[in-house]
Amino acid sequence: MAMRGLVLVVVLLAMPALAEQWLELQLIPVSAQVNVLETEQAGSGGRATFHFHRFIGVYVGGLYNWHSTRSSVLDAQYLTNFRTRGGPFPATPVATWQLHGGLESIPLTGTFNIADKLAGTFGLVVSLGLGPGGTRVPLKEMSVLPTSYPDSDVRLMGHFGVSTRFAFGPFALLLGLHGSMWSSVVTRLNGCGVDDLRAQTDAQRAGADPAVAPVSSSCRFDPAVQPGLARQAMAVPNDALQVNLAAELGLSWSL
Repeated sequence: MAMRGLVLVVVLLAMPALAEQWLELQLIPVSAQVNVLETEQAGSGGRATFHFHRFIGVYVGGLYNWHSTRSSVLDAQYLTNFRTRGGPFPATPVATWQLHGGLESIPLTGTFNIADKLAGTFGLVVSLGLGPGGTRVPLKEMSVLPTSYPDSDVRLMGHFGVSTRFAFGPFALLLGLHGSMWSSVVTRLNGCGVDDLRAQTDAQRAGADPAVAPVSSSCRFDPAVQPGLARQAMAVPNDALQVNLAAELGLSWSL
């Protein structure tokens, strides 16, 4: 009598259910991101991977964050800063969109069979990439006041990730943990440098409209952003790198 149950076979550096070369299109409906000292975000994205070998390929992809909320940890940090030294939290950029490309490897693959009814292949997917990303900086003067989000520079971002791929024929489900990192140095907010923000602050103190202060052509005035607060936040020492972690759920179709 045949034994019924879960049969799992692991094969290193092999994927017999797939061709030597194929194109994989991925949709990432949900990317839940967290950075303990900054914001908790959610976004969606996609990726296209050309596998030129059974276990290695190149990819291009992107992500857009459509939801952002402040973490309670950050609110507590702001309040502590004001109570201890009366200054703002450092101007630390968070990502709004990302574009990246790089290499993807599948070092571990195999097949599975559940109760002789559901069979497929699985793989451990590791990726490394690089690309540009847009950022903004959460500014808050006190815990009870609303947060403003001036734009920061577009900057180079590094990407890394590990995910598990469960394939059923040409379709697959992907569950992964991905991360990205970028420089935390902020030199401009809404295109305004320190001198521009100082000019806006001086105009505000003189009772004039900061929107007509003499600034550089790249500087955009935003009434929701206090120029004095922005200048102070940029002067606070910051960490060299910002690291963002994301738990992602994806679907893919192999051609």
